[in-house]
Amino acid sequence: MAKILVTGGSGFIGTNLVEYFCSRNHEIINFDIKEPKNKQFSKNWVKGDILNKDQLLKCFTDFNPDYVIHLAARTDLNENKSIAGYAANTDGVQNMIDIINSFPNIKRTIYASSRMVCRIDYIPKDFNDYCAPNLYGESKVIGEKR
Repeated sequence: MAKILVTGGSGFIGTNLVEYFCSRNHEIINFDIKEPKNKQFSKNWVKGDILNKDQLLKCFTDFNPDYVIHLAARTDLNENKSIAGYAANTDGVQNMIDIINSFPNIKRTIYASSRMVCRIDYIPKDFNDYCAPNLYGESKVIGEKR
């Protein structure tokens, strides 16, 4: 059995991922600011915010995961004033990187991004070519570049 930490495990993708891994008898922690949609998995939930590095570090220290799947993000498109409104997608990713790099026993990490790193009609020339159409997309580009 693997020990898997999922950040953002209360969102749509995370909910399904937590359910899948639990059905395979893996040990799962869902680190999220929101309660799980499926109350059956409340026992797997640790309330926390990836912007709070102390909370995040405590979760990693207490659980000591083998694998990490990072899904936590602010995903709405409502912010139109400042990239700072999407701090979870920038500073939160940096917190994840800093903590994961301090746990040498972690075998693999998956970071989720968004197709919004490019506008819909744009075809990137390579993996480092972005064309974000809004602040949300820009915040995900920053996260990818970390």
